[in-house]
Amino acid sequence: MPRVKRPTKKSRGGSSSMEPPPQDHPLAQWFYNKEDFDLYHSDFASRKVIPPRYLEPNFFDHHHYPNLLGILVRQNLVNLLKIKDSYYPDLIAIAYTTLDVEFEEDDLVFSFKIGKNTYALESSELSAIWSLNYNGEKVESGHTSEDFRRNYSKENACTMFNIPIGIPKPTVGLLNVEHRLLHYFLTYVLIPRSGNHSLLLDEDLEII
Repeated sequence: MPRVKRPTKKSRGGSSSMEPPPQDHPLAQWFYNKEDFDLYHSDFASRKVIPPRYLEPNFFDHHHYPNLLGILVRQNLVNLLKIKDSYYPDLIAIAYTTLDVEFEEDDLVFSFKIGKNTYALESSELSAIWSLNYNGEKVESGHTSEDFRRNYSKENACTMFNIPIGIPKPTVGLLNVEHRLLHYFLTYVLIPRSGNHSLLLDEDLEII
């Protein structure tokens, strides 16, 4: 497959400036040119980086949610979600400023610049680093396990999300914006499925 570069804000028109960033700024050392520095200040400097959250497996036992932990275990996500380490908001914002995405041989390549260095990772490499695979238990309509059914209350879930209990196939349109975003991330990223992504399964409500 030929390499296709995804257009970014920086590459849309205009020529690239090689003028160096102002050296009197405390973050100047992390930028290669003034163009990236200006983009950082216009689009990223004012954005707050949300502190990462991490998984405490014992939480599920204490709060009686054994189903969710079981799903995460089968999807091989526990070790990834348990990662707790230092992070640096300024460097995260700088990486996003210069982030570029390219398609190369059916793989996504993420690249970004820190100072004069360019770093690149393929999506397959990220999956290997995080030990991600999607060969776990299916979360699809009609594949709900008996173990899940024994520990799940549809009435309680519907009450929590203000969903009428009598609707046979509820969809994400019944959720508020925040929960719809969580559902999107859940069904496309954490536990991807091949079926109707707008459908609200019982497992979706339990996990959200």
